[in-house]
Amino acid sequence: NRVDGTVDAETSNGAIELTGGTDDVNLRTTNGRIELREVTGRIQARTSNGAIVASLEELGHEAVFSTSNGSIDVVIRNGIAPVTATTSNGSITVTLPPVFSGQLDAKTRNGRVSSDFPILVNEVSKHSLVGQIGAGGAATVKLQTSNGSIHLKRQ
Repeated sequence: NRVDGTVDAETSNGAIELTGGTDDVNLRTTNGRIELREVTGRIQARTSNGAIVASLEELGHEAVFSTSNGSIDVVIRNGIAPVTATTSNGSITVTLPPVFSGQLDAKTRNGRVSSDFPILVNEVSKHSLVGQIGAGGAATVKLQTSNGSIHLKRQ
């Protein structure tokens, strides 16, 4: 359902789906998937056992996505703001607008890191990529997993 205003939702065993949201969004579940669409406010989405899928039209505020067991797939069409995605067991794919500028800190233990964006590299290895995206700036994209690959895509 479309919601305009602050959303604070929590469940123990089940999925959370949210379409729309213009203020702070705080979603928590223990065993379930989280799916977000068209949210423009500050985002906190956390689950222990489940994937997180987000399709955001505009990123104007910080977005934090966290799961222990599951993949994270985030698409951001417009905007520049900090993005954090962390999982222990799963891959991370973040798609950013082509004009995104900021800092990248992407690390995995067992997997590869790749980027469609040219990165002015501070640190690079098979398991990490740290550096400047585009013209740089304060918006940091922090992506971390233990068991999975990380891919930063350009829309």
